Amino acid sequence: MIIPDGSPFRQIIGDVRTAFEKAEQYLKEDELVDCGLLIPAVNQLRYAGEHLARALCLDDAEKSRNALNESLNHCYRAVFDALEVKTQFYLGECQDFEKIYGNINITPVIPSYLEDSKAVREIQNTVPKMRRPGENRYQFWDKLENLASSLQTIHAKWMDARQELNKCLKKDRRDTRRFWIGLILAVAGLIASICWSKG
Repeated sequence: MIIPDGSPFRQIIGDVRTAFEKAEQYLKEDELVDCGLLIPAVNQLRYAGEHLARALCLDDAEKSRNALNESLNHCYRAVFDALEVKTQFYLGECQDFEKIYGNINITPVIPSYLEDSKAVREIQNTVPKMRRPGENRYQFWDKLENLASSLQTIHAKWMDARQELNKCLKKDRRDTRRFWIGLILAVAGLIASICWSKG
């Protein structure tokens, strides 16, 4: 369908296209890193397509405009849902990282670790507040996009440091083992010396 330049629908159809392409971009990115369930975002795009098809078939201009607005809203929700999946994925990855390396001193390897960890906690507390019932999630789109990008950057930095942190982890385990072996030998020696002194 060719939309004339002066058509009142030209802008909203352009907005639908832009939002649809953005959602599709995030879905592709999510697929590449295997972020998990993308069904909500895909469903939103399916609904957007349904409303768009309906808008193009209606004879009533007001009903067409409403259907186009519904299509646009579904595209916005698809973007939000895809970003949320990405954010949750990276939050989970960061939590796994902290479980693995939480018992060693990370800051010599990642000097910004304390700030990064604080940022991860703030994001973790912020994201659920964006999903309140009755609120338009797309109003948080830009903010969630920035949060997802920040998490992705932190995660990449942490993953780059894994090789060095694994060395620290091995050293820590070796030192712990040596400590316990030394302690056991000392206690055994003490018991032996007590036994010998009495005997």
